[in-house]
Amino acid sequence: MGCSTSREDLSEEEIAIISVERYLGYSNCTCKLIDLMFRKYASNGTINSRQMQEIMVHLRLKARNTHECPHIEDFYEKFKLDDGNYDFKALLMLGICLSDGKPKEKAKLLFEIFDSSNRKTITRESVEIMIKILLMNAIDFIPILCHESNLVPMYEKEITSYTEKIRVSKEKALGSVLRKFLGKDPESCEEIELDEFLACFNHSDAQDLLDPQGLRTYVLRKGKRLVRKPLENEGKDY
Repeated sequence: MGCSTSREDLSEEEIAIISVERYLGYSNCTCKLIDLMFRKYASNGTINSRQMQEIMVHLRLKARNTHECPHIEDFYEKFKLDDGNYDFKALLMLGICLSDGKPKEKAKLLFEIFDSSNRKTITRESVEIMIKILLMNAIDFIPILCHESNLVPMYEKEITSYTEKIRVSKEKALGSVLRKFLGKDPESCEEIELDEFLACFNHSDAQDLLDPQGLRTYVLRKGKRLVRKPLENEGKDY
C-alpha cells in the first residue's frame, strides 16, 4: 500500500491491524479502479445497499462476516448515514488509501473527491475535512475489524489499548497533518491548487500519511512528543 515504514519497525498491534486491512481485499485493486467503480455506482454523493453490493462483487471485496473476520458488517455499518445509505466520500477514501497505487495517484484522487466542480482548486477547509475522514477511517473504524478475528495473533485488549493511545492524540495531530497536506502554515492558506497539493507529496513523510498504517504511526508518535515530562520538583509546595 505504499508506506515506507518497514515491517521490522512496526509494533505487533500495528501488524495485526494491517492484516485485517488487507483481508478486505482493497490491496488487490488499483486506486484508479477503486475510484472508477465507486463513481460508476454512486448517485448524489451516496451509495445505497444495492449499489454497495454491486461494488463489492465487481471488486471482489469482503463484504460479509467470515470466520476469520466476524465484524466486517459492523465495520461497514460505521459508514452509513442517517438515511441508511453509505457515505460515498468516506468509503471511496478508504478504498483509495487501502488500494495499490503511487502516492501522487492517490493524492490526486483524494483531491478530486473534494473538487466536484473540477476547478483544480479546493479550500483549506476541504483539506481539513479530508484529513478528518482519513483519521476517522484509520483510527476509529479499521480497528473494529480486529474484534474476535483469528487473523490477529494477540489479545484484543492490547489492540484496544493501542488504538486508544492513538485516538487521544488525533485532534492534536490534525494541525500538523494539515500543514503537511498544504505545504505551508494553514493560517496563510485559504485555497490550494491541484499542482501545489501534489507537490506536497514529493516527500516520504507526507506520502506515508496517505496510508492508514502510516497515519496511525504518525499520530501515535506525535502524541508521544506532545506529552511533557514533569520537572523534578514540579508540583511540590516549596
